[in-house]
Amino acid sequence: MMDLKLFTFKFAGSYDENSKYYKDFRDICTFVGHVTKEEIINLYRESDILVFPSLADGFGLSVLEALSFGIPVICSDNAGASDLIINGYNGYVVSTGVESEIYDKLIWFNNNRDKLQEMSINARKSAAELTWEKYNQNVKNAIKKIME
Repeated sequence: MMDLKLFTFKFAGSYDENSKYYKDFRDICTFVGHVTKEEIINLYRESDILVFPSLADGFGLSVLEALSFGIPVICSDNAGASDLIINGYNGYVVSTGVESEIYDKLIWFNNNRDKLQEMSINARKSAAELTWEKYNQNVKNAIKKIME
């Protein structure tokens, strides 16, 4: 059985107080609603890990933001931003919809707190490598490959 009381969860973004998820998790999760850019910075500063269990997402900007704040990410494999995550380096990619994998990774982080500092440094490095110059070069390379 999962002991979620080991963790403190904050859910940022809009939510419906009548939804099943809100009713099921309001006792173990703080729902903060829509947040401004200033408020999200404070949430990142207070966080150790970002859990991004997207069912389908082109690219979750919050994953990149978290990495830039040195926050390792647990991300589902259906999120486009999962391409940024290197298992054991700056976070973990889990199978979409498999809640037990998320829990297992949370437990791993809890049991390996000594690894959090190294993964935090790696998260910042990962974000720093994503420059506009690198993006432009990747686009050029993709166009050249298509033209060949």
